[in-house]
Amino acid sequence: MRGLTVTCQYVDKVIGEIEQFLHSAASKAAFPRLHPRHYPTQRRTIEDYLARIRAQLARVLDGQGIPRPEAWVPASRAVYTALTTIDIALEELRPRYMRGYGEVAPELATELEGISGELRGLTERLNRYLMQDAGQDLPPAARTIGANLGRTRTVGKIERVVTERGLVEFRSTIAGITDRLEDRSLEIAVFGRVSSGNLRS
Repeated sequence: MRGLTVTCQYVDKVIGEIEQFLHSAASKAAFPRLHPRHYPTQRRTIEDYLARIRAQLARVLDGQGIPRPEAWVPASRAVYTALTTIDIALEELRPRYMRGYGEVAPELATELEGISGELRGLTERLNRYLMQDAGQDLPPAARTIGANLGRTRTVGKIERVVTERGLVEFRSTIAGITDRLEDRSLEIAVFGRVSSGNLRS
């Protein structure tokens, strides 16, 4: 009965693609592929039918005593894989790769380096976030920072706001702050656009 399971999984996958078509109006894509031409009532009707098809797929497998496969790949891993693909594409924006399309003027080469660097920097920041467990509470160090630092109360307030507002993406940042408070060291980073000027002391 493997063929039945595979077919049901494939149908469910296609249904997911149809759902993406229906919600293309709400897509934030920079280059949208579809223009929605359905009315809200029509969309709801289609969604209802899709839900009924999915429910029937489940009943078919349950009726045959075939266990439905459970998801085991974390969504974050799929995102990480997609980001790796994006990073490769952005790396290829650099002049040494773009020369395959023709000669690259020096001023354009500098601009391409900057564009590639900025976009890759954003994807790298998201990658670093995914490598951490954003759902975990702050490390014990956050609760045991010495009183002599005088910052425990402030960090505690920030943590409460993050928890109340569901701003889990800031948890890794707070954890980094607490680590810095412990080692008492200070690093200063200076950054800017490529060839934006000279650093003066």
